[in-house]
Amino acid sequence: MGKHDDRRTDLSPAPKRIARPGGLLLCVALGLAACAREPILVGVPVGLTGLSGRLGVMGRNGIELAAAEINAAGGVRGRPIELLVRDDGDSPETALEADRFLVDADVVCLVGHMASKTGVLTAAFATEKRVPLLSPTVSAPEHSGKDDYFFRIVASSDLQGRDLALHALASGRRRAAVAWELTNRSYSIPMKERFEETFRAGGGSILGGLGFPTGSDTDYSAVAESLMAGDPDAILLSASAWDVANICQALAGAGASPLVLIPLWGRTDDLLAFGGRSVEGVVAVSGLDPDHPGEANRAFREAFRARYGEEADFGAEYGYEAMRIMAQALENARGLDGPAIKAALLSLEEPFTLQSPFRFDPYGDCDRPYRLSVVRDGRFEMLP
Repeated sequence: MGKHDDRRTDLSPAPKRIARPGGLLLCVALGLAACAREPILVGVPVGLTGLSGRLGVMGRNGIELAAAEINAAGGVRGRPIELLVRDDGDSPETALEADRFLVDADVVCLVGHMASKTGVLTAAFATEKRVPLLSPTVSAPEHSGKDDYFFRIVASSDLQGRDLALHALASGRRRAAVAWELTNRSYSIPMKERFEETFRAGGGSILGGLGFPTGSDTDYSAVAESLMAGDPDAILLSASAWDVANICQALAGAGASPLVLIPLWGRTDDLLAFGGRSVEGVVAVSGLDPDHPGEANRAFREAFRARYGEEADFGAEYGYEAMRIMAQALENARGLDGPAIKAALLSLEEPFTLQSPFRFDPYGDCDRPYRLSVVRDGRFEMLP
């Protein structure tokens, strides 16, 4: 799917609709009874291509599964949900283009954007248009504390840096080097800065660091060599799974074995596929516990496996939760206009979760705790 492709997800036996000039969406002429159940159109802007493509695909799949289950149970307000999926291209500019397309198509809300860089322009656009935007995973702290139309169900990314620093200190590490990816700087830089602050406060030293852009000509061996120049016993890589895998391979090739710490952004199956044995022992920020014994978690994982033939990762988990939460707001809202949906989101007493309860603060943020995991025998294992 190209970055300008859109996709309607048919999740119920409701009548299909035809797009007309001007963004109007009309029922196929199947009778008044059919049109009485006109679908509620929800925009799903996610990065299906680019650096975070795997994250975007999993997020979309989680959103689709939730919508399918909601429709099977009767939909929202007696109407089915119809998803309009748009590739946000994993960049601020194409993400804004995707949202413009979706708003012009008359979606009532947006559920999506997975990488923080895609929220740089879209949060302000959603606010300008008064269209609620609920992100499963955009966590850049620049969105915190703003009375806008942007909501998220994960805590600010700088807290990931704090938690990784505390783990490194508890593991006896006192000398750290840091590297951060530059194209997603709204996420990677606050995260590494909080790591440095916490690590120093706990008695550790930051020996050096560098920023680098992801690209076909990125010299990951040079990045690894720079990081090891001060002989650190821990390295923070505030970067994607692709970057982490390449740097870990370079470290292994040089015979270096520091404790490698990575954010939630890097914790996808791509890390295991690209990194192989070189990523054994990597400690990663995690979201939800895949082995949580709760019924909601078990049912979700079984349904996801049956529908997509693979295990759900954190992108799928948070995508599923986000769609469920938006459906709660759509059901409770006084109307299907933006201000009404925003008010309904803020007033949710118990937003749907697979395991860890939370509430939105007055600014649409939350403080759900993160967990940590370690790569052991080619899989992520949750740490206590």
